Amino acid sequence: MNGQFSPAKEVFEQAYRREFPAPEASRTQYRPKDRVNRQFNMKLVGKVAAVRTGYAFIDVPGYPSFFCPGSKFGQLK
Repeated sequence: MNGQFSPAKEVFEQAYRREFPAPEASRTQYRPKDRVNRQFNMKLVGKVAAVRTGYAFIDVPGYPSFFCPGSKFGQLK
């Protein structure tokens, strides 16, 4: 959403209020392209901020924390 995180947050809140089925709500709908080479998907490097049962939060400089669903985070704590 072009670096505008407030509108992005509103989109996710609307999806939550509409009670989408879990598989549809968690499906990847959009993969942004790399700014330098548009043939590749964007990759971000960050730091694991928190790991909980079934999910983690990743901090990436210049972006809000990312929610990362999953159950196999290895030895991360």
